[in-house]
Amino acid sequence: DQAKGLASQLGKVWIQTSDTPGFYCTRVLGAYLHEALLLLHEGADIAKVDFVLRQFGFLHGPFRFMDMAGLELIQKVMDIPVKISTQRQSDQVARGLGGMVQEGFLGRGSGKGFFIHGRQDTDKYIINQAAYEWFGGSERRRISSMRIQHRMVLALLNEAARCLEEGVIASPEDGDLGAVYGLGFPAFLGGPFQFADHLGLSKVVHMLEELEEDYGTRFNPSLLFREKIASGLLFYRK
Repeated sequence: DQAKGLASQLGKVWIQTSDTPGFYCTRVLGAYLHEALLLLHEGADIAKVDFVLRQFGFLHGPFRFMDMAGLELIQKVMDIPVKISTQRQSDQVARGLGGMVQEGFLGRGSGKGFFIHGRQDTDKYIINQAAYEWFGGSERRRISSMRIQHRMVLALLNEAARCLEEGVIASPEDGDLGAVYGLGFPAFLGGPFQFADHLGLSKVVHMLEELEEDYGTRFNPSLLFREKIASGLLFYRK
């Protein structure tokens, strides 16, 4: 109660989470960024992935976000999936990030990360072509915008649902607040749980099952989705 009171006095939005690795926001962020880095390893273009997620409604694409946060910090975020049973960090992601950090590509603060950064007062970002060498090589391949969006957004929705399923967060409201204020999830979509309701939970599960067929068990739908569908409920009652 004291922590809640202090947060309110400071004008902060707060949510309550259980004491687990990554809590809520870092765990969901880890799943989201992990998918971006796997896409990069598979041949996706940095600028295209960022553009697709900005078009979806995020203020920054995942690669610009990682550069702004600093890749040493992102390495720690990526360690979180290792500590939980629902998702393991891939070797490709671990090696790629580790190689970039060792090379001194630390993000905006060092002048280079996934982008080459100019002065701090400019908004110009040039792709750091050397980053590709750590994620599949310089040759890029076409991955559709729809596939990029589905993989990134559904990875986030599914991990958010797993957190609610496991009691990491107490309610969909907490999950939506945390995602909007803590992760930059598009506010006009309400948060991952409101957005899942809007899409339709059966559609979300169907899309996850299709991705699971193509990419493996990290897209195995949260049991909570199936429970809601079986009971005819949404996360938010209409």
